[in-house]
Parts: sequence; structure tokens; C-alpha cells
Amino acid sequence: MTGEPGKQRDEDPGWHLNWRVLPLAFPYGRFLFRRQWARGDSLINLRNIYLSFPLSLAFLVIVPLGVVPFHRGSSAYAWAIGIGVFAVVAQIAATRLVQRPMPCDSDETLAAGYRARMFLRVAFANTPALFGFTAAFVTESSWVFYAALLLAIPGLVRAAPTRAALVREQDALNASGCDRSLVAALRRTPLKLK
Repeated sequence: MTGEPGKQRDEDPGWHLNWRVLPLAFPYGRFLFRRQWARGDSLINLRNIYLSFPLSLAFLVIVPLGVVPFHRGSSAYAWAIGIGVFAVVAQIAATRLVQRPMPCDSDETLAAGYRARMFLRVAFANTPALFGFTAAFVTESSWVFYAALLLAIPGLVRAAPTRAALVREQDALNASGCDRSLVAALRRTPLKLK
């Protein structure tokens, strides 16, 4: 990358996957590797944190296979329908919550607004899968979890901080009169894990 440092910050750095995403998929992993997140590009770190959510669901796929039979009990259908309705309602609620304009007062508020949107989307997307995981044990039918996991995938894809998603958000910012670069704000503002 050549040119001014400000222009370099406007460029999307890509994903740059590394091993630091693995501890985040496990409980308390972020506390063990907190210092690692203080360094590096904040947008790349945000993407790695995002990946920890689908990765943790992928690890959950293994658990019901060995513990719960695939199909048993008629209450599983009622649970699956309930979780399906909940997933639709959760995605509608998530869409309404994140449609508000992002604050454009400074790079810090813009980055915080985007991160809040992303984490809200991830939370609403993960919820059906987590209910399905619980329902698999309650109903003794693991297929309920796998069906709920399929309902979670579109929401997780929508929440991903991909290049295309950032371009869509930037277009919305430009349309609202904000001339700040979202990518630059995300890269300039340090990502803090508490």
C-alpha cells in the first residue's frame, strides 16, 4: 500500500485469519488472550471475534451426536415450531433495532455504532440455535438443535462484517450525509475487550 497513511486506513484489510480466534470460541478464552487483542488492526480483530460465534456453534454440533438420540418423543415437533416462530420474530426485531442511523459525530462513535449493530445481529442470530441446543436435551431429540442451527445461519451471515456489508453500511452513511469512512473508523478505533 502506497500513499498517505489516511488513505491506507480507508482500505479494507481483509480477514487475515489466525489462531487467535480459537480461544474466543471457548468460555473465558478472551480473558486468557486479552493482551493479544490490544495489538493489530481493529477491523481484523473484530472479524476474528465475529468468527468465534459461528465457530462456537460449530463446536456445539458435536455434543448432541454422542449424547442425545436423533429422534425420540413427539414434543420435539412443538419445540421446533416454537423455535422457528421465535427465530422469525428475533430476526424482525434485530432488523428493527439496527435500522436506526449510526452516529456520525466522530470515528469513535461511528465504530461503536457499527460494532453494537454487529453484536446485536449476532446475538439475535445465535439465540434460536441456543434454544435448539437446550430443546434437544429436553425433548431427547437432537434433530431439534440441528433444525434451529439452520435457522441461525442466515442471521449469522447477515451479521458478518464482510467487505460487501461494510460497503452497504457506507452507502447508507453517505446517503444520510455522513462523510466519514466506516472502514477507517473501525481500523482507527481500538477494539477493547472487557
